Amino acid sequence: VSPDPENLQQQLDELTALQCIYPDHFTPVQIDNSPYIFQIQINPTLTQPVRLTAEFNNTISTGTTTAEITQLNYLPGLLLQVTLPQNYPKCSPEFLLSCIYLTSSNLEELCKQLTLLWQEQEGFAVIFKWIDFIQNDA
Repeated sequence: VSPDPENLQQQLDELTALQCIYPDHFTPVQIDNSPYIFQIQINPTLTQPVRLTAEFNNTISTGTTTAEITQLNYLPGLLLQVTLPQNYPKCSPEFLLSCIYLTSSNLEELCKQLTLLWQEQEGFAVIFKWIDFIQNDA
């Protein structure tokens, strides 16, 4: 089955827009021909600093517990890898989301949210909406 030229044009338009909006965070993996594959680093926006507390049990020498508190003003980014199938945006993009500080259950929940966003936008370009959600609402 040959790809629909309208779908391919929408894909190229979306890729071009993403490269312009996120020039330092967009990495093409395969964009010379379909299926298009790319990665984008998404830095979450914190509305306020996050307090991080770590407790260390020092039972060997003193038996006391100390707490270290620090404030984070930003978090490391999440990596979203997307494969646009030939029928996208008429069918869902394939994606892989990774992050060094989220648990697998946190990532699963985020992936479910992205799938729900796709279902709400079905038939339309959704990648920018995904990025915005991860950056501002996740």
